[in-house]
Amino acid sequence: MTVRGAEIRCERRPFGPDVTASHVPGTVRTISPPLAEDPWSAGHAPDRLRATNGPIQDIRDYWSVGRKYYDPAGIRVPVLLVHGEWDVDVPIHLAQAFFLELSHAPYRQWVEIGEATHLVLLEKNRLLAFEAVRDFYQRHFAPETTR
Repeated sequence: MTVRGAEIRCERRPFGPDVTASHVPGTVRTISPPLAEDPWSAGHAPDRLRATNGPIQDIRDYWSVGRKYYDPAGIRVPVLLVHGEWDVDVPIHLAQAFFLELSHAPYRQWVEIGEATHLVLLEKNRLLAFEAVRDFYQRHFAPETTR
């Protein structure tokens, strides 16, 4: 499979499948994406990866037509929103609207990952997303108080 000039192929290794990706002509590196252990994918052609579409359908049925599946203002814990520059599943205007509606979150942070889609955790800039999550969890938030 070729994605934006990068050759990607899955191979079964002793400790599970790996993905070998060549992002620059003449170079090859091996990565192990989180979904590589999917049993369905392992039994099919190496360029297949099964992903659930339920959340995408929710976006189409609810968020993109202005119907809320839940009220973001009801979230009362710190929130990290990670968004990919090329995410067509959750366009930036929907992500921004969601972020702005997190009015009761004691802390909210937006991280935009360049050259990333909705599958940023499987892409070349995935380490930026992992670092954002790690840094978010390492933060010390003020203790919650009751009103």
